[in-house]
Amino acid sequence: MNALKALRKDFEPSVLLPGITAGLVTALVTISIVTSLAALIWSGPLSPFLPNGIGLMLFGSFVIGIVIALGSSVRGMVAIPQDSPAALLALAAAGIAAEMGSASPQSTYATVVAAIAVTSLLMAAILFLLGWFRASGFVRYIPYPVVGGFLAGTGFLLARGAFSVMVNMPMG
Repeated sequence: MNALKALRKDFEPSVLLPGITAGLVTALVTISIVTSLAALIWSGPLSPFLPNGIGLMLFGSFVIGIVIALGSSVRGMVAIPQDSPAALLALAAAGIAAEMGSASPQSTYATVVAAIAVTSLLMAAILFLLGWFRASGFVRYIPYPVVGGFLAGTGFLLARGAFSVMVNMPMG
């Protein structure tokens, strides 16, 4: 009964209109972020598959947004793709494409998609287990220089990738 009252309250115009506005703004931001991150991942020899990559990332963003919105214990939680994992995925995709240089473009595309799917599912399982066992407190034992080095490294990868996407040339 309380859930029905809460649901009815969520559909009142004073709550619904700001919620729809926030959802539209979040959707516009997510679409622009997904497009730029997909251009980073699907660059170089994978650039013919950029529209497919954008579609995959938009679908993934939609799924994770629904999962977080319905599964989070915090009301109003929003999830959007992050740039640090995208930089690492772009590095992995470039490595896969370089190693599979003589293979057909479709098999390279399938391998990159499989690598992204496997790493995403593995990370989701790890984060789920951290949440399940309430083990998020272990994060505070990661030294600050390690976190700083990771952020500096991914920032460098993002800057290098953005430059290579802008000039349409791979950076050596």
